[in-house]
Amino acid sequence: MIGKVGIAVTAALLLVSAAPVSVEAAVCKGSKVSALGKWHSTMFSARASARIAWKRKARAVYGTKFNTWWRSANKSYGCWSYNKRERCRVKARPCRAGF
Repeated sequence: MIGKVGIAVTAALLLVSAAPVSVEAAVCKGSKVSALGKWHSTMFSARASARIAWKRKARAVYGTKFNTWWRSANKSYGCWSYNKRERCRVKARPCRAGF
C-alpha cells in the first residue's frame, strides 16, 4: 500500500513540476519612445537620467503599466560629451507583463 502511495505522490510531483509556474509573455507597443536625459558629469548619471526621462514619457503616453525600462524591448542608447559633461538619449518599445 505504501508503495502505491509513494508512486502516486511521485507522479503528482512530476506533473506539477512539469507544468509552467507562471507564463508571462510581454505585450509591447509598436513604436519606440525616445527621451533625452540631462547633462551630467559622469556617463553613469547621464544614462540614468535618460532612463528616468524615458520612464516619465512612457508613463505619460501609455500609462504606468508600460513605464518599466527593464521590461522594454529594442533598447538603445546614444550618448555624447561636451565640455567634460555627458548626455544621453534612450529609445525603447514600452512593454508590460502579459498576464
